[in-house]
Amino acid sequence: MKHETKERNKKLRARYYQLRGEGYKNMDIIEQLQNEFFLSASQIIQILYSKRYQREERV
Repeated sequence: MKHETKERNKKLRARYYQLRGEGYKNMDIIEQLQNEFFLSASQIIQILYSKRYQREERV
């Protein structure tokens, strides 16, 4: 279960950056991710930010 969640989060982040690269705004991206991954906006934001904070700590 934990591995599946990790993979899902990885795919979600990749999709987020793909949509950002295509020029979509954050609110539109979150709405799109909600439809694709069946998560709430707060869950998506939590996943995206948790990775950013981890990256900043390593630097």
